[in-house]
Amino acid sequence: MNQPEKKFAFVFEGQGKQFPGMYLDLYNISPEARKIFDTADRFCRRTGWPRITDVCFEADPTKSLLVQPNFHPISVQLAIVTGEVATSAYLHKRGVPDADVNAGQSLGQFAAAIESKFFIYQRILPAIVVRAQVTEHASQIKETANGVIYDIRRKEHDLIGVVKQKLDQSRQEDDDGEVTLFNHRYQVMVGGTRRHIEELINLIRESHPGIRAELFLNAQLSHHRRLTDVQPIFNRVLESIRSGIGATIPLISDATNQVVHTLSDFKREVGSQLKNPLDWNSNMQRLSDMGAMTWVEIGPGKIFGPMAKMASLDVEVLPTPNVEAMEEVIERLARPSKAFSI
Repeated sequence: MNQPEKKFAFVFEGQGKQFPGMYLDLYNISPEARKIFDTADRFCRRTGWPRITDVCFEADPTKSLLVQPNFHPISVQLAIVTGEVATSAYLHKRGVPDADVNAGQSLGQFAAAIESKFFIYQRILPAIVVRAQVTEHASQIKETANGVIYDIRRKEHDLIGVVKQKLDQSRQEDDDGEVTLFNHRYQVMVGGTRRHIEELINLIRESHPGIRAELFLNAQLSHHRRLTDVQPIFNRVLESIRSGIGATIPLISDATNQVVHTLSDFKREVGSQLKNPLDWNSNMQRLSDMGAMTWVEIGPGKIFGPMAKMASLDVEVLPTPNVEAMEEVIERLARPSKAFSI
C-alpha cells in the first residue's frame, strides 16, 4: 500500500538576512526572475525609488544593505519581496508544484500572499511602500529602539518574566514598550522608546550575563501598538488591491495564527500584523499540525531550520539562498508534469 504523501510548505523570510549581491546568480540564469525584477524596476522608476536591480546588485559589498547611503529602507523592503517572488517563480518554472500551505514572517507575508495567489506581484508594491512609510513616521514621533534577546535557555526561564515586568513598568510611565516578536520560545524582540528599551537590555545583561542581548537605536517599530493610529492609512491602500489570479492556497497569518483563504481575510490579517506582536513559534507549530513536514525556505538566509530545531519540530527545511541550493530543492520536489508557467 502506498504511503500518503507528506505535505510541504513555502515559508518566506522577513528582513534580516538580506545582503549586497543577493539573487544576482538567479537573475543571470532565469528569464522568469528577470521578468519579476524588471517589473520592480519599472515601478521604482515611476515612483522615484532606486531600481531594485541596483539595490541588489550594485550596493557596496562591504556594508549592510540597511546602511547604504543611496538606498532607503523602503528600497530594501521592495528588494526582499522581489527576490522572494523571483525565487518561487523560478522554482515553479523548474517543476516545483504549489505548496499545500504557505507562511511568511513579517514582510514575508506579502510574498507568501502572492504565492497563495491572493493577488499578482505588481499590485502589492504600493502597499509595501506605504507600510514602510507609516512605520517610519510613527517611529519618528519619539526616539525609538528595538532590542533582541537571544538564546533564552530553560535554565533562564525567569527571563521572560523579567522582560514582561520591565515592559509593564514602562507602560505605567506612559511609554509603549512591549514585546513585538517571539521568533521562537528562546528568542524575543522588544520595541519602544529608547530610554526604556535601553534600560531593559542593560538590566538583562547585568542580571543574566550569559544571555546575548542587543540594542538597536533609532530603529523603526514594527508589530507595535504605536502603529494603531497609522493603520487606517495602510488599510486604505490594502483595500485598493484587487483579487488575484484564481484559486488560492491556504496561508498562515503571522498575526493571529489563523488559516487565511481569501483576499479579504488576508487584508484584515496583514493590517492587524502592523500593530500586533508576532509569535512565529506558534506559526511553525501550526504548519506542523497541518501536516506540512517539509518547508521550502524562500529568502537569502537560513533561519527556519535552526528555529524549527529550537522549537523541537521534526521538519525538513530546504533553504534557497542561491541557485545551487534552489537546484537541490528542485531535485527534491520537482514534478515536471505540473510545471508552473509565468
